[in-house]
Amino acid sequence: MVIYLTTNLINGKKYIGLDSYNRPWYLGSGTVLKKAIVKYGKSNFKKEILEKCSTIEELRERELYWINKFQAHTNPEFYNRTATLTPTEHRRGKPLSEEHKAKISKANKGRKLPPVSEESNKKRSQSLKGHTTSEETRKKISEAQKGIEKSEETKRKMSLAQSGKPRMNRRKTILQLDKETGEILEEYSGLCSVEAAGFNRYLIQNTCTRSQKRGKAYTSQGYKWLYKE
Repeated sequence: MVIYLTTNLINGKKYIGLDSYNRPWYLGSGTVLKKAIVKYGKSNFKKEILEKCSTIEELRERELYWINKFQAHTNPEFYNRTATLTPTEHRRGKPLSEEHKAKISKANKGRKLPPVSEESNKKRSQSLKGHTTSEETRKKISEAQKGIEKSEETKRKMSLAQSGKPRMNRRKTILQLDKETGEILEEYSGLCSVEAAGFNRYLIQNTCTRSQKRGKAYTSQGYKWLYKE
């Protein structure tokens, strides 16, 4: 088991990784590194051993040590993009200790996630169509949130995010209409009632808002929806 350093002989960029099998041909599995290998060719990369280890836990600990030593996950001279393990095979087996989790958290602190593209948001929205959250899941989420204190900074950001936005029409009566005839099938006292009936409350809310703006009922989850005037 080894911690290795892979170096691009053309531009000098490096990658720190671990290999529990010490395979001479293995250069690493980082996404950015793989793209670089395709671009420059495997022959233009050199691999050297930084340290040998005897257990998986030691291997994980030492990988973090070397990544932190060079700040490889934030250093533009490295291909590393995270301080956590990337190869799937090294995540199997013994669970990470609390100490190891704390080290990973510390190593990743301050890293910013890349911005989410409009296309990704669109795909996520499409995947949520028709999705409903079970009562059991809602209870678990509620229990998990109990007792969690929000910092003043978090409260400030939440306030700024909501400023200028219209309040959600949670308590407005919502009409469920037949898709073909437009006949009123059901009246709901608000979004919670809609969700209790098995519909995705956020999709229904967006549909009702759209219907209100355009002056006609739009379809979602097999029915047309309107706010009752």
